[in-house]
Amino acid sequence: MILLLQTTTSLLIVSLMLNGCAGLKIREDFRKKEPPVVQKSSEETKSLEGKRPESLPTGAASTATELPKVAVVLGPGGVKAFAHAGVLKELVKARIPIGAVVGIEWGALVGAFYAQNGKTHEVEWKLYKLQKADLPGKGLFSASFKAESIGVLKKYFIQNLGEMSIDWAKLEFACPSQSIWSGALVWQSRGRLDRALSKCMPYPPLFRPSSPWMAAAFAEEDSMRYLKRRGYQVIIYVNVLGTGELFSQDELLENYQSALLWQEIRRSKKRIQKLATDVIEVDTREYKMFDFSNHTGLVSVGELAGRRQARKLIEKYGF
Repeated sequence: MILLLQTTTSLLIVSLMLNGCAGLKIREDFRKKEPPVVQKSSEETKSLEGKRPESLPTGAASTATELPKVAVVLGPGGVKAFAHAGVLKELVKARIPIGAVVGIEWGALVGAFYAQNGKTHEVEWKLYKLQKADLPGKGLFSASFKAESIGVLKKYFIQNLGEMSIDWAKLEFACPSQSIWSGALVWQSRGRLDRALSKCMPYPPLFRPSSPWMAAAFAEEDSMRYLKRRGYQVIIYVNVLGTGELFSQDELLENYQSALLWQEIRRSKKRIQKLATDVIEVDTREYKMFDFSNHTGLVSVGELAGRRQARKLIEKYGF
């Protein structure tokens, strides 16, 4: 009996040993069948760096470096500001990731339209709707200037902005206004877009303010500081005033005070070179500041300037 038990135990031990070895072999064979871990070469990794996340293949791990925060400042210039629409179109087409827009004087109108939903074709469409039939009076379209209240644009604002709040806009938006009582500069960055524009757009000779607020047309430096405080590292200033005469001789004689103001505004642009990381100069010398009949031409020259600068921005920042 003892011999039988010993024999049975020995057989059991041998069986367990054999099964264990088989199990180990099965696990080893399973490991051999697992696909090897593929590591990207340094060249492949570098090729992905600097690309925007949405440009990466589906399922690819995000190895892109963090892109800088980009903001655009749309400078003043009366109807020349329509050229801003062309600049924005080319920047968006080049996939420059604009996160915020500041608009000064009529640049605020273009900026507000763009901030709404980030669609540049809607900006153009809404600007083209600014026609004679939409506005009472003749001040905006007559050969001689007659200052109008910004209230003449109330219907136009409502039709194209509704009651939209700045907080609901797709992009961060602000425009600077200045008190005619104290000279204080206030940023319109909350509340309804149409009400912000009514405080940021009035400026001679085209508009007289309907409240104590008018456009802070010299606020380029303040705009740079405002955006830097909010964490924007790339600040693109768009200058549509260009070179050439801003007013005809007749207009100069009739509105010499306003003409002197605008000449000083244009001179102040030279200081922007030291504050903005990038400047886009738009050649609008062939267009008058308050000629509303050249929407298409102004947008086209804006596109040309924006296209040239977009290439440089891509090379500079890796967009």
